[in-house]
Amino acid sequence: MLELARGKDLDQVLAESANDDLRLVPVASAIREIALAAVDMAELVSLGLLAGEGGVAIGSLNPDGDVQKKLDLLANDLFVNALRRAP
Repeated sequence: MLELARGKDLDQVLAESANDDLRLVPVASAIREIALAAVDMAELVSLGLLAGEGGVAIGSLNPDGDVQKKLDLLANDLFVNALRRAP
């Protein structure tokens, strides 16, 4: 599959996969939404301090013992909303 995808963007690969098997249409849509959320997240991270105080601790400890940060909540919102848009 990877060899077939060389030189194509994600939308092309997803469209071809969904055309080959219509059961993959919702999966392709979900993958596309997740990818778009990841691009948005990468943009926020790349802005660093320009985007605000994403690294500021605002919550309690998560199950791993890390302090929850504003960036964690932003990421959660981005990906939850992306999955809500997917079928």
